[in-house]
Amino acid sequence: MFILRASLIVLMVVVGQQITQAQSVVKIEDRDSLNRVVAYVVQQEITAGDLMARSDLCIGIGYGLMIKEKDIVFELKKIGMKLHSSSWCNRNMRGLIIVVVAPIRETSPAIYELDLELGDLSPVKKGEDFGTLLKQGTYVIRCDKGSEPKIVSYRRTCCDKTN
Repeated sequence: MFILRASLIVLMVVVGQQITQAQSVVKIEDRDSLNRVVAYVVQQEITAGDLMARSDLCIGIGYGLMIKEKDIVFELKKIGMKLHSSSWCNRNMRGLIIVVVAPIRETSPAIYELDLELGDLSPVKKGEDFGTLLKQGTYVIRCDKGSEPKIVSYRRTCCDKTN
């Protein structure tokens, strides 16, 4: 019962933050570029964290983002990445989840700034917090129409733990 109550509290806090942040989203017209940017950043996070061999890796998309989780999962599976939708991890509170946090900002034409979080949803043991935020960072990506995304910069914003 405690875990259920704790998960509801965490969910309400996250949704509240996402709604507030989503209200400040800059309107991004080029959805194809945005999908490519998100898939690229998630791929970079998986590669940098040496998570390719994990079978319990999920992706989550922040509330209010005009990105379909299943499209990103599909794109990454096409290039050999093993991952699931967030519902797979949430169903039994297991695995690692990479969350694309709202808002995604287009700071100038073809320059996107987005935040990612890597969390561990492994079962909570007595005395532990509900889930663990392992890593959080901000990517700045350039993605001109018709070209592949490229990292302009990355800044880690939270946490010393890695996988």
